[in-house]
Amino acid sequence: IINPFSIVGPKAKIGNYNLLTSYSAISHDCRVGDNNVFSSTILCGHVTVGHDNSFGIKASVIPHVKIGNHTIIQAGMTVDKEVPDHATVFHRFKEKVLAIPKTEE
Repeated sequence: IINPFSIVGPKAKIGNYNLLTSYSAISHDCRVGDNNVFSSTILCGHVTVGHDNSFGIKASVIPHVKIGNHTIIQAGMTVDKEVPDHATVFHRFKEKVLAIPKTEE
């Protein structure tokens, strides 16, 4: 589902059951898996996204970064390095950006 005012660039490949809310952008040469939610998110060129991910409002990913499967990218984050499977990317006040992998109990 691609909502109004969203952009999908040339040579971008998008899988099944993805949601791009208004003002989302998937730039050129990106690869997106299945079942992802993009909330006014920007993916710059050559980004690879796995399956079952959630991107918060105004999250952005710089070029050539890989996002794993089952991740959560919190609102306002700028992702500049690879995110492993089952991780959450967020920022605590006055601390660096963290990627916390999910632990099995």
